[in-house]
Amino acid sequence: MQSKSRNPLEPVATVVSFLLAATSVLLVISAIATVFGSGSVMGIGHSFVYVDVPDIVSSSDLRTGQWILRVGTSANTIGYRLGVAHPDVGQRVWYTLTMLPGSALFIGALILLNRLIRGAKRDGIYTPATAKRLRTLGWFLLAGALTRMIVEAVAANRLLATMVANQVDWLRPNTWDTPWAVLLIAAGLLSFARVMRIGAEMRDDLQGTV
Repeated sequence: MQSKSRNPLEPVATVVSFLLAATSVLLVISAIATVFGSGSVMGIGHSFVYVDVPDIVSSSDLRTGQWILRVGTSANTIGYRLGVAHPDVGQRVWYTLTMLPGSALFIGALILLNRLIRGAKRDGIYTPATAKRLRTLGWFLLAGALTRMIVEAVAANRLLATMVANQVDWLRPNTWDTPWAVLLIAAGLLSFARVMRIGAEMRDDLQGTV
């Protein structure tokens, strides 16, 4: 009896489907909890906003004890975290922007990866369409990772500026948290997409000559 061939897209297809389902359920639960005042979605609805000082300052900057805290701001000198228990609208916006880009990048990558897998099942793996979807995923990760790095750095600096009376720059490149792993993965996907596209074109040429 001939055994059933294995799906070459496993186990990533199952993992992506599970993550999409779990993320959707968590977002719905968090949204419902936020409406009733007991939860938050990507920082929205959070009753306490905070910023970790080591993420945005270097060793040459002021130590935590030298920050001039504004009224309502508390400091955790052990973890170097400044927080506000009753944030205003601006602080809520900046706090949300320190969390939203990462969540959007993760969810967007899951959606594009799921689209890639479904398309590969339908059209085949070594096809121009699959190569195009893979290239789209690679560019999304590349652009999204860089955008996340900049937006989160600016938002963290602006949130800190609302908590202290010291001068806080909008952006300091030497404190960026560069996502090297994501950038390398994105570059690898773009290269693999190019190889896949060339291979698909060569296969079509060979089929046309037969």
